[in-house]
Amino acid sequence: MATLHRRQPDSDTGNDTLAAMVDQLVAMVSSLNLSGADHELHQIRRQLLSPITQDGLLDLTVEFLQVVIKVLDKERRQAKQFLQLASDSLKDLHQRTTRTLGEHHQGNRQQQVINGRIDNLLVELTRGLDANNLQQAGQSMAQLSSLWQEKMQLEAGLFDEQRLRLEELQQQVADLETRAEQFRNQLAQQRLDSLSDSLTQLPNRAAFDERLLAEHKRLQRFGHPLWMAILDVDHFKDINDRFGHIAGDKTLRVIAHTIRRSLRDTDFIARFGGEEFVILFPELEEADLHRPLTKIREAVRNIPFKFKDESVRVTVSIGATEVHAAEQPMVAFERADQGLYQAKNNGRDQVVILSRE
Repeated sequence: MATLHRRQPDSDTGNDTLAAMVDQLVAMVSSLNLSGADHELHQIRRQLLSPITQDGLLDLTVEFLQVVIKVLDKERRQAKQFLQLASDSLKDLHQRTTRTLGEHHQGNRQQQVINGRIDNLLVELTRGLDANNLQQAGQSMAQLSSLWQEKMQLEAGLFDEQRLRLEELQQQVADLETRAEQFRNQLAQQRLDSLSDSLTQLPNRAAFDERLLAEHKRLQRFGHPLWMAILDVDHFKDINDRFGHIAGDKTLRVIAHTIRRSLRDTDFIARFGGEEFVILFPELEEADLHRPLTKIREAVRNIPFKFKDESVRVTVSIGATEVHAAEQPMVAFERADQGLYQAKNNGRDQVVILSRE
């Protein structure tokens, strides 16, 4: 999805450019879940939510980019280190395998030589017996006995050596598989972190983009209805101003948990940024849409928030629309956003559903 320049219906600054830039940077910082950088991102976000000048915003933007670059560089170095270890292990494995095969071939050649000598002695023994030459037969028997012992010792030594080499190769392969599995898990965790909102533990905007694209493709293929809703916490700025940003963060976490409990397993919710959430309702008929949206609105309204010994009622406004197969998902998103804007202008704590017309 393209980057949206969102309107801020609850902001007292109107179209103030600085406030809009701060809001966008806060949304980006909040949506990222960078392993090892949680504290730094939290500090940047705290400073962004405090009064800030244009120069201060520029400094924090640079600091934010430095944190992102540092984390990406760390991940790049970890990947490079793993690939180097894997490359070294594979080279060593190849060398060991080549050496083992060489030893195996050499052992086979030694066995062939001994087997040839045994065949010759058997021929001599047969001739001696046929000629009643007991002396020749006795010498052949003695040599056969000695050669047979040599053959047994050679085969036993080759067996032990090959068993040892095989165990070494198996251990090395197991070590390489373990490293590969650790790296796969690390990549999987990084991907999970990149799609998760660190504050609410909900999917973030990037995860929403992926899910919306997938649901839109399913809509085009199967024709099942798909609805989208955008939810915004009313007067959220007042909560931050009156009770502090810790209270604001707690509010978002509790609301996120409340919404998630109110949804079906097949529904999808993500934190879009700031105090906004977006929900996808696949395979839901229009007649059934108002009920879950109203359930969410009332569930949030009934949360017993209390800050600084003061009971606070928090409400949300919701705009929703149907996503159509013949339109780009962004068009439906903007239409749902218009519904949210109408809900705000109509007094907040409302649900507005807009049709494509």
